[in-house]
Amino acid sequence: MENKYLDNCIAIDTGLEGISFFRRTMKAGESVTPKLDAEELIVLLFDGGSAFVQIREDIFNITEPSVFIPDFDHSPYTIQAIEDLEFLMCVFTMNEWDKTFFKGWNLHLPFFSKYSDGVRFNYMGRSKSLGSWSLIQPFQLGHLSLSVVCGRGGKAESQGNPLQNQWLYAVGDSRYQLSVNKEQASDETAGSFRFIPVNQPYTLIAGENVPVCYFDIQYFVEADIQKNYLAQIFNGRMTETR
Repeated sequence: MENKYLDNCIAIDTGLEGISFFRRTMKAGESVTPKLDAEELIVLLFDGGSAFVQIREDIFNITEPSVFIPDFDHSPYTIQAIEDLEFLMCVFTMNEWDKTFFKGWNLHLPFFSKYSDGVRFNYMGRSKSLGSWSLIQPFQLGHLSLSVVCGRGGKAESQGNPLQNQWLYAVGDSRYQLSVNKEQASDETAGSFRFIPVNQPYTLIAGENVPVCYFDIQYFVEADIQKNYLAQIFNGRMTETR
């Protein structure tokens, strides 16, 4: 799979139509200017190595795991690495529901956020030692939502997400074990990228005081999610309708 926006990437096969992921490393001092696209939603996830993104006179400094989303083909941007780093380019094809919804209401683009500037929230399936930050909430950019989990030691588990496919991208000095769908746990470290299909449970465990930090990417599997949006607005739960 070729990345038409950026050279020297490693493609990660998803097996899913309309969703692509590409891994890109940069050496200190290197800069890249990805090509723009008018239709596809591009999301860049940075591992926290020192760098910055520049759009004309605006500079977004990267000093910790961060997300950047360009404004389609409206804002050329350049990534400048100060240290060696890795980032993930996520490419999502917007369907008709996404496009229609986006015209009426959307997250302002371009968008940049360090993970610690996200909305802090609590989740019953995670140890108190693991903090959670929401960077993109459901429906702000159609089917996509994004959060970061960081801390030291502890456990995170889910009985299975009935609405969304999920990917975990480990960054920083992360070291943990992950079991998906009750299979034998595997050791995961920085750079690990794991797919958790809809409805599959998982358990993530890190030893005491062991660093944990990962992006949690979630994407609705249904093409039309209007009923989920209305349920969230009126009932506060995406699985219940009026």
